[in-house]
Order: sequence, then structure tokens, then C-alpha cells
Amino acid sequence: MAIRSFLSRVKKGRPTSCLFRLWPLLPLLALLLLMGCTTSRDITAVGGWSGATMEGEEVYVATLEGKVLRLNSEDGSVLWSYPESEEGVGPFYAPPTVSEEHVYVGSYSGSFYAFWKDTGDLDWPQTTHGAIVGEATLADGKVLVGSSDGSVYCYDAGDGSRLWQYETSDKVWSAPAVWDGTVYFGSLDHRLYAVSLEDGSLVWSYETGGSIVAQPLVANGMVVVGAFDRTLYALDAGKGTLLWKHGTENWFWAGAITDGTTIYAASLDKKLYALDMLGALRWSFSADSDIVATPFLTPQGVMVATEKGRLHLISTKDGREEWFFDAGESVRAPLSGEGNKVLIATRKGKVLLLDVERGRKLWEISTGEK
Repeated sequence: MAIRSFLSRVKKGRPTSCLFRLWPLLPLLALLLLMGCTTSRDITAVGGWSGATMEGEEVYVATLEGKVLRLNSEDGSVLWSYPESEEGVGPFYAPPTVSEEHVYVGSYSGSFYAFWKDTGDLDWPQTTHGAIVGEATLADGKVLVGSSDGSVYCYDAGDGSRLWQYETSDKVWSAPAVWDGTVYFGSLDHRLYAVSLEDGSLVWSYETGGSIVAQPLVANGMVVVGAFDRTLYALDAGKGTLLWKHGTENWFWAGAITDGTTIYAASLDKKLYALDMLGALRWSFSADSDIVATPFLTPQGVMVATEKGRLHLISTKDGREEWFFDAGESVRAPLSGEGNKVLIATRKGKVLLLDVERGRKLWEISTGEK
């Protein structure tokens, strides 16, 4: 697929201008363009990224080499690894999702796995017909995941049986969000979907001006998501009607987050925006480079990570930078954490745990990716 043709599909209008703005993120464009045209190993070389999740005091990592790891949160040492052999089952782009008993993660090969949390043994696999890029979501004994085959799949979280499948007209890289019995997710077909958690039937869909890869945020009865048309949308969660929108200078890749009174949304224009619940801008923070990773809220402020690997702690009151830490490598995976601790996975396979209150690194490991 030609670049001009692709850009015309993911964003309506001005493809040449858009390409110029996205020059720093050409590896991401290449990843999108090569979907379905090369092997998973080729895609990995182009510019994928691993993901890490902190759940309580537990740390889980899914790597580009196709490994799923459980780490000791005290020092980063490996407690278990699947598989134990050198050959992995990935690569993985999505961070793991953790329940009381299982660790769930989808691979770029299209397989979706459930591992026993305590031992790392494989409980069950399922297979989609396309690469899995977004993380899975748990709700009411179900686990949901999107696939590049254009569908969102709903499985029984216990035995892995498929409960339903909802098909869109393009790839689904967006992690689903669930609220009040409804599943919300975006597609590269420019639409935000709301479907029933019970049976996958369509509740409503809303057409934006560009593809959606971010996980929607549901708060205060509205669903908020950014698209590749440089716009952040807020819709009525029940009806799907537009409440407000906020335009920026570049695409939204990261998901929005909230503390209940303010929405924080990062764009590829290098800025973090703080908006009130009516969409009015409170402040914005300009970073050193594009923000692909979904930010994370801590008691000290909101943490953002950039393409150049700089981690900024930003005051939620006025957008002032409190401190920064240089990870040394690009960060694209969503940030995770617990309390004052923030977990970061870099593109080249480093995993770091930061103490936000003291502004220092607790530990750092390499998962072995080159």
C-alpha cells in the first residue's frame, strides 16, 4: 500500500502535510504500512515495543522476543518465564492483563494466551486471525481483546471459551474499555464502537475523521478518545452523541486518563493536555518529543514518557514540570504503576521501576531484546 493511499485512509485530507509532521515517527508509520505485508519478525525489526504491567506489588512483562515474565517487584529478578526455552511465542506488543488467577496477553502472531499467575504455566490459548497489538480488558468474568482481523473477541476468563465476536471493517488495535455493561473500542475504520458486554450486539457507533488506536476512557457518563484526525472526542456513553471535542496539531496515539475532575490526553504534537470535564483547556505541557505512551497518574502528579526516552513528572495543578528522568531509550508502551511507583518498558527491552516521590530509579533490567 502506498503511503499516500494509507494516509488518506487513516486521516481524511492533507496526506503530505501529515507525513511531514510525522517524520520523527516514521517507524510507527512503517509498522502500520507493513501490517499484513511482512512477517512478524520483519515488523519487530521495524519498530515494535514490549509492554509491562504492575498489579499491586506484582510485575509482569511481555517481550518482543515472545516471552512473558513475572518479576520480583523488589529487585526486578525473574520469578518465572514462559516459555522456558530460548524460542519465544511472540512477539508481544501488548502489556499483560492480570486477574486473581491468570495473566492474559495477545501476541503479534494472533494467538491469545492465559497463563496461571503463580506458576507461569499455560492454561489455555485462543487464536484470532490477525496480529494483536492492544492489551486485553477484564470485566464480569470475561476477557476482551481486539485483533488486526478487524474483530473484538470476548472469551470466558476462566476456561477460554469464545462467547462472542464483533467485526468492524478494519484493524482493531484499541484496547477495549468497559462501563455499565457496555464495551467501548476504536478501529482503524475511523469509528468508535459501543457493544453489549453480554452478547456483543451493537449499541451505537460514532464516525470520527481518523483511525482510533487509543483505549477509550469512560468517566462521568461520557467516553473520551483521541483519533488520527488530531481530535479528542467526548461522547455520551449511553447514546454516542457528541458532547465536545478538542483539536490539536497531531495524532492521538495514547489513551486519555482522568483523576475524576481533569482529563489528561497526550498527542504526537509533543504536548500533554489537561481539560476539564466540559472540554475546556486548563493547561498544556510541552515535552521534548512525541508522546506515544499512555500517561500514568500518581499522588505526586501525572507521569509522561516520550519518544526520546525522557520521563516527566507534571503537576496536575498547573502543568509545571516537577522533575524528569532520562530512560535513555524510546518509550511507547503504556505506563503502569501502583501508588508512588511507576513501571516503564522501553522499545529496546529495558524495564525500569521508578520511585516518583523521591524521583529515583529503584531498579532496571533488560529483557534481552536487541
